[in-house]
Amino acid sequence: FYPSYRASNLKRKIEKNLVYAVNYMAILSSAGATTEEIFSSLAKTGEIFGVEESARSIIKRVEFLGEDVITAIDEESRRTPSKDYATFLQGYITTVQTGGSREAYFSAMAEKFIDLKRNYLRKIIDTLDLATETFLILLIVFPFFMIVSLSIMGSVGGEVFGFSPTTLTILITYILTPLMGISILLFLYAILSGW
Repeated sequence: FYPSYRASNLKRKIEKNLVYAVNYMAILSSAGATTEEIFSSLAKTGEIFGVEESARSIIKRVEFLGEDVITAIDEESRRTPSKDYATFLQGYITTVQTGGSREAYFSAMAEKFIDLKRNYLRKIIDTLDLATETFLILLIVFPFFMIVSLSIMGSVGGEVFGFSPTTLTILITYILTPLMGISILLFLYAILSGW
């Protein structure tokens, strides 16, 4: 379980900041940095972008194992838990091997990742809209309606499922409403933890 948990966290960290890492690489490339210099710089500052471990792995393979940088990038693309990052690295290898423009590739990929992030944020906003409506219904309207109904019922007399209206009011106020609030908080945490 722990390795899959670590891989999932690493994937989320990489994909969350991949657009920024690609833009950073584009800036370095347009300044004339070589592939090794780009990944060496990412190894030092990559923690901001979530690719520090990946860049360090590439640089270690080049400096300590004597591999060429393209082979090291290829190996890293097979190891990474993020499919988007793996695809990006494979595309970078193809661009370098065919003599294509690295700057153009970085720009195209940055646009792609910006669109992906924009779509992801739209989905989060839609889900948060649903959470807002659920919050209003479960934590404001439902308790208010039930307490008013039970107060009226208590003045008239009677029981619901063998409970007096006063007991049900206490159960709703001190047990049911807080449990619904906690469940909504857990739902929001599950949505926003990937962000």
